[in-house]
Amino acid sequence: MVYQRVALRLPYESIRESLSEQFSENISTARLIDFLKQYAAYYTETEQSIMECLLKSPYVHADETKVNIKGTNWYVWVFTDERHVIFKLTETRESTIVHDVLSQYRGILISDFYPGYDAVKCKQQKCWVHLIRDLNEDLQAHPMDTEFEVFILAVRNLIVPIMEMCKITA
Repeated sequence: MVYQRVALRLPYESIRESLSEQFSENISTARLIDFLKQYAAYYTETEQSIMECLLKSPYVHADETKVNIKGTNWYVWVFTDERHVIFKLTETRESTIVHDVLSQYRGILISDFYPGYDAVKCKQQKCWVHLIRDLNEDLQAHPMDTEFEVFILAVRNLIVPIMEMCKITA
């Protein structure tokens, strides 16, 4: 049921039908929701353990994306050190969740250019993928701006050798 709801994002009614067809189990939607709430509560300690690992990590990547749930926009926030991951769901893009999750963090936060990350009191690095994407979009929007093109070439000449060096040592 958890896999069907979380990974496959199936509606409760589809999960109920599946349980009935496959296992001859008839369960109400309310009972299904209660089960998922109990399951989430059961894993609260696991989430806390993962959070402790993230907060000890030398770096944490953070990002957010908008998702539509039944016609309403929500935001999924992800925090990872490439080994551990925590997802948080919020109704708005307000960065309160970032500050709640990372208030005790003292490593390096790697994020995009969303200003909500800027006030976190730790060292920060902006994500190169986001930087490159933003530069490409800006260049496409201003194809005749030769001064900007020269700037982008200088950024490329700075970043490409670093990335190539990282590839060699990896």
